[in-house]
Amino acid sequence: MALVSKTVRGELLPDATAAPYRKLSLWVFLLLLATYVTITRGHFFSTDEIAVFQQTRSLWEHGDLDTAPLPNTFQASRGRYYAVYGPGQSVLALPFYAIGKAVRLGLERVGAQT
Repeated sequence: MALVSKTVRGELLPDATAAPYRKLSLWVFLLLLATYVTITRGHFFSTDEIAVFQQTRSLWEHGDLDTAPLPNTFQASRGRYYAVYGPGQSVLALPFYAIGKAVRLGLERVGAQT
């Protein structure tokens, strides 16, 4: 079944049958998101995760990749420690780190203990 029914002046027009698939896709996404959120452990499981988090925090707070001495880090010049992982995951995690910081600040403003 095609999701595109015809073209007009070179532009593809969506088929009327595509709308239910969009709704189904949204519901499947929301179901999987809710499942993930309810079963996630909410803490670090391995030193790999800690090292990536420390890189992300360092990028956000200091603008560099150095971390505290951890099991999955190595010492470089001037005594700084770096994770053995590339910065890709840490860069992609920056928006989530920012959201977490904002939520924490919001909770502290209303008196919650974090």
